[in-house]
Amino acid sequence: QQNRRTRRGGLTLSANQSDNLQYSVGYRVDAERFGERNGIAHTFFLSTERKLDSENFLMFGFQWTHYERRPDPSIPRDQQRLLLEWRKPF
Repeated sequence: QQNRRTRRGGLTLSANQSDNLQYSVGYRVDAERFGERNGIAHTFFLSTERKLDSENFLMFGFQWTHYERRPDPSIPRDQQRLLLEWRKPF
């Protein structure tokens, strides 16, 4: 989109319990500018990823996002999500 600028930063800590299991906890901040409207979102997450075989991974996690500034007032200030992802490297 035109006149859209995004800045992102964060920190993730990961730990391996075994060769097939990994845990991650982290924080991310996203700042977006849409013309004259600004948006700032803080996201905290916790996830676990399991290696099913050499090419398949299954990730389950929880994510909480708090909007300090919302580009659109109809966006809820706080959002929680459960995530389930199947990943395959390419």
